[in-house]
Amino acid sequence: MINRPFVIGLVGGIASGKSSVAHALVELGAVLIDADEIARRVTDLPLVLQQLCREFGDSILTPEGKLNRKSLAALVFGDQEGNQQQRLRLEDIVHPLVKQDICCTLAHFQSLPVPPLAIILDIPLLIETGWESSCDFIIYIDTPRSSRIRRANERGWSEEELLRREHSQLPLEEKRKSATHIFPNDDCDQPELTRRIRRLWDQMLASVERK
Repeated sequence: MINRPFVIGLVGGIASGKSSVAHALVELGAVLIDADEIARRVTDLPLVLQQLCREFGDSILTPEGKLNRKSLAALVFGDQEGNQQQRLRLEDIVHPLVKQDICCTLAHFQSLPVPPLAIILDIPLLIETGWESSCDFIIYIDTPRSSRIRRANERGWSEEELLRREHSQLPLEEKRKSATHIFPNDDCDQPELTRRIRRLWDQMLASVERK
């Protein structure tokens, strides 16, 4: 049996419902490390914001001097070579700080006198940034494209914006191949979704107990 919290990585397409699955697992006893939340916190730091402005210009700021995430996204997501270069520059600034925060948080949870049963890594580029090797399980959230487009629309994104962002990530089939578990996240009702998550949780617990 693993004598530490087991680590669950979540992968899937954009707007596939990873956050919903993560929070349902938290209710079952896991804790969550959310890379998007960490990145928002990191990019709000004055020194990081100054660095971003030097790199991308003051057009990424709101009138109040805060980071305009929509303006920044417009610069870095796209199929043009310039978009890709700017995305790499953004990642060079932000990713090391996010990685450091994740490592510290993982170490904190693992060192608690009564550690959690599991730690969830919700990291958009989990495989691309090498976090796959830190996971005991990887869950691929299998969501129909039509559902993802609808959810993206609810965020204020067009289908084109969804595809642009997805193009900057590993292809979905590659993410699926990396998974230890496939979680079907179609448009079922909440009770059924909860039952599926509970079954998956029980499977992982049983697998850990055999190790």
